[in-house]
This record gives sequence, C-alpha cells and structure tokens, in this order.
Amino acid sequence: MEHDISKLRGKVQQILLLQRTTKDDLKYDMDGLKWDMDGLKSDMNGLKEDIEGLKKFLQERFLGGDKVIHENHDEDKRNMNYNFRESNVGFKNQ
Repeated sequence: MEHDISKLRGKVQQILLLQRTTKDDLKYDMDGLKWDMDGLKSDMNGLKEDIEGLKKFLQERFLGGDKVIHENHDEDKRNMNYNFRESNVGFKNQ
C-alpha cells in the first residue's frame, strides 16, 4: 500500500511539474505575443505617419498643379479676349 501511495505521489508531482512548466511556457508565449503586438503597433504608427506625409505631398503637388492649370487657363482667356478685341478693332477701322 505504501508503494502505491508513493507511486501516486510521484505521479501527482509529475503532473504538478508539467502544469507548472505548461503555465511558464504559456506565460513566456504570452509575453512574446505582447512584445510582437507592441512592435506591430509601433509599425502601424510609422505607417500612419508615412501615409500622412504622402497625403500632404500629393495634396501639395495636385493643389500646386491645379493652381498652374488655372493660371494657364486665365492667361489663355486673357490672350483670347485680347486677340478678339484686336481683330474687332481692325474691322472697325476699315
């Protein structure tokens, strides 16, 4: 009987040791996952900053390009009006 009890104690100790090891492994894995998630968060913040910079760059480019288009359109309109007036003046003088 004593042999059975000591055998049972040995098995219980093995189970407790395995549980402790499993718990430690899980804790280690969870800490690793938390560290990975923190890294991903910082990467995402970096991407957000990059996107904002790109967005600002594109807005400056397109807004600047849009301004140039409007300036060219206004200049063409002025030239057309000037040419039209010049052509009308020529007809009236003849």
